[in-house]
Amino acid sequence: MIFPVLKKTYGVLSRYPAVVRLRESYRKNVQMHYWPWYRRKPSRPGTDATARYKHELIVSLTSFPARIHLVRYSVYSLMKQSMKPNRIVLWLGEDKFPGRENDLPKELLELKPLGLEIRWCQDIKSATKLIPSLREWPEAIIVTADDDLHYPRRWLESLYQSYLKHDTEINSGAIEAIAFDEKGRPRPFGEWQWNPVDSHSAFSNTQVAGFGALYPPHSLHPDVFDMNAFLRLSSSNDDLWFWTMAVRHGTKIHLVQKNRQQPFVDPLAKSTPSLWFQNSSGGGNDRCMSNLFQAYPELSEKLQTEQNHE
Repeated sequence: MIFPVLKKTYGVLSRYPAVVRLRESYRKNVQMHYWPWYRRKPSRPGTDATARYKHELIVSLTSFPARIHLVRYSVYSLMKQSMKPNRIVLWLGEDKFPGRENDLPKELLELKPLGLEIRWCQDIKSATKLIPSLREWPEAIIVTADDDLHYPRRWLESLYQSYLKHDTEINSGAIEAIAFDEKGRPRPFGEWQWNPVDSHSAFSNTQVAGFGALYPPHSLHPDVFDMNAFLRLSSSNDDLWFWTMAVRHGTKIHLVQKNRQQPFVDPLAKSTPSLWFQNSSGGGNDRCMSNLFQAYPELSEKLQTEQNHE
């Protein structure tokens, strides 16, 4: 009797931004302090090929040489989920690892019997986390992850449960909500809002794929595979490229409010190159947005239409 009351009270308090910030700060500090606990190798398979979902459920990620010695820890957390995906696929660029598996740590290869699939493809920068899986399994639900994050145990479950209620939308564990000026134009990235508590499904939400973005089958415009355009317009930010293709296809982005237990960065990864830092503090996001809005005028039209109806 006490547990349901406490759970309900916790849910009510979680609506307040100050409580969310306090909880996240405490959680991250505690987990950072005890992070070796998260680095234990799983003792049982992390995937279940026979699990029945609405569509095949695949977790997809990529890595690169500077971080390949750490990616196994992200995979550990993916294999310890309360809900087992059908596949966990790590895509690696053939040109980045010319020796293929001979260039990979043995600790990573030891995860293959536990369900990790290592596949090889042409390297297309950070978009490698999603594009090859979209090509290989067009009818699947694909969830993206990053190689430098540790994911809480119910991370995948919360994304999938949200998808069951919003199955025509991209369900994201974190978003950057675009801020607009008085003329309805997007403001600089630094003024966008991170995970607004009162968020609702919208074109103006940009998914943060590394925190977990669940893409239903056929939720992106077919031009998502135009890698020449991606490399020309948004090569440093795959999130904005995928967001563009979602908006062009008429797919809104939904923030998974129950996924407030956010992944956290592996402390050892802080010494490796970070596109997030380059984009957020170096103006990369604003340059990508400018390129994309010039190339696809319909983005402005859809955002302005949405703003006019709010």
